[in-house]
Amino acid sequence: MKTQLLRICLLSVAAAVAVHAQNLHFRAHVPFEFIVGSEILPAGQYAVDMVSPSGVLRVYCLDHKTYTAVVGFPFQSTDATGDDRLVFHRYGNTYFLSRVWGYGSYGRQLPVTKREHELSARRIPSEGVTVAASR
Repeated sequence: MKTQLLRICLLSVAAAVAVHAQNLHFRAHVPFEFIVGSEILPAGQYAVDMVSPSGVLRVYCLDHKTYTAVVGFPFQSTDATGDDRLVFHRYGNTYFLSRVWGYGSYGRQLPVTKREHELSARRIPSEGVTVAASR
């Protein structure tokens, strides 16, 4: 009985990984300059690609032909809307890409940069900004 239960659990996990082990591609218009990792990217039209299960995110500005890549960590929420979107942290006029959503309640959390840590330590108020995306 325990062996059968273990097999069912392993098959369930394998099925869940297979569903989410896919590539994600979408576009979004970001109306402000923002930071991803150590790169400052200009406002413009973006293509975002996420390769699962590695979690590598490629953020490519179609207008300026610039891009960066960063590893995002898996993140899940119970209240996600299911829409593809980019979530930014804003400190004054400085925006940091924080999360990329593309699998309903599943997304990728980007590492907090040194610059964002500095702004947070100075107690500069932050707010979340969401940009909707399209496939």
